[in-house]
Amino acid sequence: MSLFFFRALIFLVMTAFAIAEPASSNAKEDSRSDKESAPIDLPAPIGEDMKGIMIPQYDAEGHLVMNFIAEKVRKINSQEVEIDSLKIGFFERDGKDVSVFVPHGKFHLETKILTTDSEVTIKREDFEMVGESAAFDTTKRYGTMKGHVHTEIRNAIPAQVP
Repeated sequence: MSLFFFRALIFLVMTAFAIAEPASSNAKEDSRSDKESAPIDLPAPIGEDMKGIMIPQYDAEGHLVMNFIAEKVRKINSQEVEIDSLKIGFFERDGKDVSVFVPHGKFHLETKILTTDSEVTIKREDFEMVGESAAFDTTKRYGTMKGHVHTEIRNAIPAQVP
């Protein structure tokens, strides 16, 4: 897999945790620096489970572009959130949807970094990538998979029917 393809894939994964940005380019730059420095506030009591979390994201035209689904989320302290059974779906207009599965992870509200020591799976119709652990920096939109990482790339050219 090319480095460009892997970085594009990680960019897609990181979009799930990005905060929506304003349309104006100047406001975009100003708000991005504020968002990168300000911690995320999760208005939930420490230690209580929130079950069945679903957060959809839409583009400017109202099309669903991402769906964030977690079976259970728990704020473990003022800085960290535990996430169980995280499924992220990215819906592309070309039909090549991407799915990310994380059994268990932690999200740091101040640094905005998602880490996991459980197996992470990223799937699309033409590839599947599985790693033993991962870390995603949502402000830099960059991630790494560690441990044994396996990638299967399939020829996704549709069969032609006569």
